[in-house]
Amino acid sequence: MYLTLDAIHAALATMARCRPGTGVVLTYNQPPAALAGSTAQIAAAFAGLAAEMGEPFISRFLPGQIAQLLSEHGFGQVTDFGPDEARAAYFRGRADIEIAGAQRLVAATVAPASALSGHSTGQPA
Repeated sequence: MYLTLDAIHAALATMARCRPGTGVVLTYNQPPAALAGSTAQIAAAFAGLAAEMGEPFISRFLPGQIAQLLSEHGFGQVTDFGPDEARAAYFRGRADIEIAGAQRLVAATVAPASALSGHSTGQPA
């Protein structure tokens, strides 16, 4: 959210040099155009507050975009978790539960060099 795309690439490149199997969990926000209803309203309010505090949201991603970014840096086993996944996991069958939120979690692992097709993790082959 608070990092430029260049800074995100640099951070992922650094993390990708860790041993294969190393895990990383990140949060990210989705772009406003991907949101609707109360989720859009809450996200806009939080973005405004963050900007007022001098921490504007700089980067936002769709789930497929963050998965692609991680893949490009040599991460595999990408698991994305947001409001819909939380509702299914913790409130199955409960139509009265609404979970709003633009922020999502994504977990991934540094893939072994043999599992990568043209990706460089900084790990010796």
